[in-house]
Amino acid sequence: MDSSPRTLYRIALADNEGSVTLLHLGAEDSTIIAGSGTEPAHEWRLPLGAGRTARAFFRAALPSALEMETAIAAGEDEVMRLPALSVGSRL
Repeated sequence: MDSSPRTLYRIALADNEGSVTLLHLGAEDSTIIAGSGTEPAHEWRLPLGAGRTARAFFRAALPSALEMETAIAAGEDEVMRLPALSVGSRL
């Protein structure tokens, strides 16, 4: 099965009524797709992948509390750059 963000958006849309917001966490980037039609109304790509975050912030197999907090803060900063999502959209 194709697990691309757009394919997952279409599956989520078929399973829900109204607006859908899909968050796809990738290895290097994450994608947010939102809309209520076959083609999404909005699509954003964030530099917040699992591998990218691990390389940038974690220095040991078990990250320290400070490393975790720093990674979380960086993720929050990226998310806050996005415009507001539709009220009533299902994530």
